[in-house]
Amino acid sequence: MRTPDRICRLCGDPGMKPESRDWTGMETTVTYACPGCDNTVKFNALSQAGLMSALGLIVLAIVTFFMVESPGMWETSDFLIYGGILLACAYVPLNILLPHWRYPISPEGGKRAPVTPDDNSLHQSTSDPLRRKIIEFERHGFWRGFLTPIVFIVIVLAAATLIGMLTF
Repeated sequence: MRTPDRICRLCGDPGMKPESRDWTGMETTVTYACPGCDNTVKFNALSQAGLMSALGLIVLAIVTFFMVESPGMWETSDFLIYGGILLACAYVPLNILLPHWRYPISPEGGKRAPVTPDDNSLHQSTSDPLRRKIIEFERHGFWRGFLTPIVFIVIVLAAATLIGMLTF
């Protein structure tokens, strides 16, 4: 994965370069710095935004099911609770996507290698298999991140259905 240069939103310089790549516990964050105005921005992977969007929709579907099935009319508190959950489910992926929209990829800057000596140094520097899989997952785009939990749920439910059909 090569890290592209980006256009600075503040000064318009098309040469924002990646300054560092940090492991935050469950993902990596790439920090960009603008040479023109010293503006720094942190970017998370697009696949993380897709994953958070899918999980938010799943949580929203579950909450909607339970709130619609409740007896009686909705009161003001019900609308406030549902609105708060809706805002929380929208805030998390939009918070990840906002820097990508505000600082687009520079057509002039081309592609540039990350700050680390080679692309796989962060990947190979750890012996934790979960961390390696997370870093591999981050190399994919929004839609793969969005579809991954949905496909996982479908596989688990299909396996449970198959086991239930064979057992009973």
